[in-house]
Amino acid sequence: MIRKKEMTEIYNVIANKYENMYVFTSNDFTGELIECNEGDLQWIDKKDVTKLNTWEGDKIFVEKIQNDNNFFTIKFEYNGDKLIKYDLKEY
Repeated sequence: MIRKKEMTEIYNVIANKYENMYVFTSNDFTGELIECNEGDLQWIDKKDVTKLNTWEGDKIFVEKIQNDNNFFTIKFEYNGDKLIKYDLKEY
């Protein structure tokens, strides 16, 4: 079963650009990972995800996904690569 967990809107002040990201979770999967133009895909144990070199906001929504089962939206605002604020709404 695949569940939509959250929708993220990201705004970068320097780039003056918005991005939307949708995160889905699943407790079961069969098949093989396919190639992607965004990097090398690999399975990471849930407990190790927050140890990866990621954006500061990623750690916020990953922790929320791991500890909560509710749908939420979150908006991040970055100045370059620095997170300057975020707004989390739970449903």
